Amino acid sequence: MKLPTSRIKGVYWESDYPYDLDDATASELGELFDYVAQSYPEPEGRYISGGHAGISQLAQNPRIALNALKLTHAVLGERTWAKDHFDLRELIVQTVNLHFRSQYCFQAHVDVARRAGLTDEQQAMLSLWETADHVYSDEHKLIIEYTLAVCSGVVPDAIFARVVDRYGEKEAIECTAVIATWAFWAMILNATGTSFDFGFDKPVDDRSPA
Repeated sequence: MKLPTSRIKGVYWESDYPYDLDDATASELGELFDYVAQSYPEPEGRYISGGHAGISQLAQNPRIALNALKLTHAVLGERTWAKDHFDLRELIVQTVNLHFRSQYCFQAHVDVARRAGLTDEQQAMLSLWETADHVYSDEHKLIIEYTLAVCSGVVPDAIFARVVDRYGEKEAIECTAVIATWAFWAMILNATGTSFDFGFDKPVDDRSPA
C-alpha cells in the first residue's frame, strides 16, 4: 500500500500504534478502526488509506481521531446544508485548502470535487475568483467570499447577512461548520508536512510548496 510521507508516524494499521496500549486505548483504537472500516471499506482489510492521512495521524490519540471523524461525518450527514449542496460543499473545501496552502488536502479532493460537479477550471481558478465571471456564478462567489472571510477571522455583518438571506440561519451555521471542519484537517496536515502522490503534478498555487 502506498503511504504518504509526513513528520510523524501515521497509524494506518492497528499494529502501527507506536505506544504501549492500556485497555482503554486499545478499546478506542479498535473502535476507531471499526468505524473507519465501516465508513471507508478497503478490499485489503481494516486500514486507513493514504488518502485519509489526517485520520492516521490523529490516531496517535484514537479517541480524538474517532470523534474528529464522527464530527466530520455529522457536518456532512443527512439533513444538513452540506448534504443538500454537494457542489458548494466541495467549493468550500477547495477554497479552504487553497487559503491554507494545503497541497495534500487540495489534491485529496480534486476527484471528489469533480464528482460534485465542479470543473477542473473552477478548481484551478479559485485564486482569481473575483474576476473570473465566466467561471463562477454569483452563488459560487458568495460561498468563496464567505469561506475566505471565515478563514481570515473577520466576518463582516454584510457577508453573513447575505448567507443567511440565501439559505437561512440554521443553514448558514451548517455552512460555517463545513468551513471550520476542513480548516481543522488542513491545519493538521500542514503541521505534519504530509505529502502524497495522488497522481496530480499541479501545485495548489504558485505560493504552495510541492
